[in-house]
Amino acid sequence: MLWRYMSFAKFCAMLERRALFFALVGDMEDRYEGFISPPAPREPDDPLRQAEQISHDVLRSISRTALVSCWTVSRYESRLMWTTYASTEGVAICTTFRDLRESMSSVAELPVTFGQVDYVDYRQSEVPRFGWAPLFHKRMEYRSESEMRAVLPGPQWDADDLPDVPLDPDVAEHRGRYVPVDLGILIKRVVVPPDAAPWFGKVVQSAVQRSPITVSVTQSVIS
Repeated sequence: MLWRYMSFAKFCAMLERRALFFALVGDMEDRYEGFISPPAPREPDDPLRQAEQISHDVLRSISRTALVSCWTVSRYESRLMWTTYASTEGVAICTTFRDLRESMSSVAELPVTFGQVDYVDYRQSEVPRFGWAPLFHKRMEYRSESEMRAVLPGPQWDADDLPDVPLDPDVAEHRGRYVPVDLGILIKRVVVPPDAAPWFGKVVQSAVQRSPITVSVTQSVIS
């Protein structure tokens, strides 16, 4: 089971656009997103020193222009995730990995890479440099998020762009990208926060009834 906790405004945007928001990695709260272990120290006159640093900066830039959709893997709700991402006037949507993948593939063929995040101590472990590995590693302090990610590559680039890869105008404006999905497949349940006022549950129910999906709205079991 997967959970995504969000504000009510983001939930309404998802219903209106019939799309899932993928956030720009470089604009996420944790400045270590897309972190790649730096090259080993070398002497100033070592000919490999500059080449390794340029390679590191290029890979870092590519990972920071990628787009991600983040989900919590759990059979149960998370009090911490409610507090961090939804507060008292947000929602959580519940789905499964299979339905998340199918909701995307049923609308468009996209180069999405899925995977669970591996939490490591950056001071003791080296983060792999290549592929999307940097985006599937986070600092140990974030392990309570139990995160699964869907990753989309950033813009096309060439050698003249590096190390600063230019963003697509739409991505630059929204600090991410809305990706069309089949919400009927994606959303299995909508959950209202444990500390929400009674009126807020009715507002969420009304928003769902006006949307293209038919799904139950329930109160958090924590309450």
